[in-house]
Amino acid sequence: MRCIRYISGSMSHLIGDIEWTTVYVDDILITSDGSFYDHMDKLSTILECLQTTRFAVNIRKSFL
Repeated sequence: MRCIRYISGSMSHLIGDIEWTTVYVDDILITSDGSFYDHMDKLSTILECLQTTRFAVNIRKSFL
């Protein structure tokens, strides 16, 4: 249970202030205006944030 709180807290601290994201434990929901380019731009921003803290993304659990 402590691990879940740590991960959730870390994720919320890292990207929780970005208005177009929702964080739940280790899941990140990115909302966009519906265009592919807007979504990819926002995804790039999130991936850069994750990279700076050495979080990893499991590509098999990711989808557009």
